[in-house]
Amino acid sequence: NERGCAQTAGRVAKRNRRGGAPQLPHSLLHARE
Repeated sequence: NERGCAQTAGRVAKRNRRGGAPQLPHSLLHARE
C-alpha cells in the first residue's frame, strides 16, 4: 500500500504546515487498516 502511504503522508504534511497533528509512526498509519 505504498500509494496509500503517500496519500496519508501528504495529508499529514499539510497538517504539519498548519501546525496541526504531528507525523505519526508508519506502524500507526497502517493500524487503521
